[in-house]
Amino acid sequence: MRKGIKFILFLSSYTPLFIILIIKNINFDKSSIIKNNVFVIFLFILIIVSNYALKSSVNQIRDMGPKSIEVKNVSQKTGDTLNYLVTYIIPFITLDSNSIRNITSLGVLLFFMGIIYMNSNLIYTNPILNLFGYKIYEVTDKNDNLIICISKKNYIKIDKPLKITNFSGNIYLEG
Repeated sequence: MRKGIKFILFLSSYTPLFIILIIKNINFDKSSIIKNNVFVIFLFILIIVSNYALKSSVNQIRDMGPKSIEVKNVSQKTGDTLNYLVTYIIPFITLDSNSIRNITSLGVLLFFMGIIYMNSNLIYTNPILNLFGYKIYEVTDKNDNLIICISKKNYIKIDKPLKITNFSGNIYLEG
């Protein structure tokens, strides 16, 4: 997968954090509403752009020619998303956006987390995929290949064919 799409997935995965930061930091002072909300406006733009790009990327990948595998074993991994939320988002709730030092620290931390996120292929832990109705499955095919499958299905049947399209590495989109 292109690094750009991984970056979009990374940014969109922080939508819950960005929403919380917007709520905590929005300033309704009418005399200089734009000047006092530059950080909030930036976060709002990040939310819109990254989630639109995510939806477009998923649709684009889905339109590519899928291949068929036969499922030997399957387990649901959607719970990994909750761990992601607890581990990364809860500590950021106390951020004070009035401090350049805090915003810079957040930017540096997100930069390093983004590199780790993209290099370790953790794109499937995106809570926005879950909000779009996708579930995460760990699937073993008849050749004992282990893949991560992103699917809208509530369950994947064993010993049945599954149409998948490569998303990145061993991560596939069902359909």
